[in-house]
Amino acid sequence: MASVSRREGGELHVQKRAVGLSRRGFVAVALNLSGSAVFASTPLLVRWEDEQIRISAPTFHFLSGKVLNQLQDGHSVGMQFQLTLTGNTRHNVLRRGLCHFVISYDLWEEKFAIVPLHSGLRRVSHLSATAAEAWCLDHVLLSTSGISPESTVWVRLDVRAQSTQEVGPEGDPLDLTSLVELFSRNTRERQMRWSLEAGPMRLASLRRNPDRRP
Repeated sequence: MASVSRREGGELHVQKRAVGLSRRGFVAVALNLSGSAVFASTPLLVRWEDEQIRISAPTFHFLSGKVLNQLQDGHSVGMQFQLTLTGNTRHNVLRRGLCHFVISYDLWEEKFAIVPLHSGLRRVSHLSATAAEAWCLDHVLLSTSGISPESTVWVRLDVRAQSTQEVGPEGDPLDLTSLVELFSRNTRERQMRWSLEAGPMRLASLRRNPDRRP
């Protein structure tokens, strides 16, 4: 069951009264709608392994609509993923992390390429839309080191897409310096934004069963 309540400023909240565990340590999302970003009506799935929060959202598709149009017009698109862990209350931030990726599209092969803007990850290419979306979310991680496994937590994912300059003649995105500047500066351009949220849940309940295959 779900309850609906309206708060000041026109913010509408739809919350699950009970969140059950699904297979492999995943939990479903508690949904709400906000004027600041589109709250996607799709589950944010969360698991906890190796003291890290990992997420997936198989029915959430950000490589569509305006984003896909930008890519098919020959522009690369910068994607920013912010993962926030709150505890005890939804407003008590315990951890927050950012991941930046730049996505481009090959019109001939109809495949996507991703350039990560942080160390340790390499450029990947020849991905379908679904594979590219899954790759991005699979690399959005958040450390829980020092946080009690018995803590009650919420996990929120905020996604922002912003078109960059046109890609180069060989389909390569902008250089790293230009991309970092793109994400660090404030902009008044209209951005495409989504938010997904899961919780409340006990951190220990998200642990993946080691006897089950991923």
